[in-house]
Amino acid sequence: MTDNSRIINLLRKSGVNIGAGVTVVPPFTFDNPAITVSDRVFINSDVLFISEGGVSIGEKSMIGPRCVFCTSTHHVEPDARHSDRIIKPIALGRNVWLGAGVTILPGVTIGDNAVIGAGSLVKDNIPPDCVYAGVPAKK
Repeated sequence: MTDNSRIINLLRKSGVNIGAGVTVVPPFTFDNPAITVSDRVFINSDVLFISEGGVSIGEKSMIGPRCVFCTSTHHVEPDARHSDRIIKPIALGRNVWLGAGVTILPGVTIGDNAVIGAGSLVKDNIPPDCVYAGVPAKK
């Protein structure tokens, strides 16, 4: 059994839903197994999933190193900040490419074939077939 096979088996035993032909370069960190990874996805090292709201990654997507998927946040108002969190899912379409260090905030959907430049902060939905980069990410 290869190292990648062992990693995939451990993630599956932890409750992460992983398709066929997926490659994961450790470390892979998550706080909740509400993650679905479709077939032939590549996840590079040191990716963090704050995944209570659920994360889905479409087929043939590529995730660069040190990307962050954050499905929860807090209210901005000081009096509400320590109350209930805001939890929303994140969805990546098919064949999405996230460069190194991309952060995706709660509720974002990234369309098929989109490319997100390294170091970008994605706070809004991204349409398919385009390139976005920056903080916040722009076309």
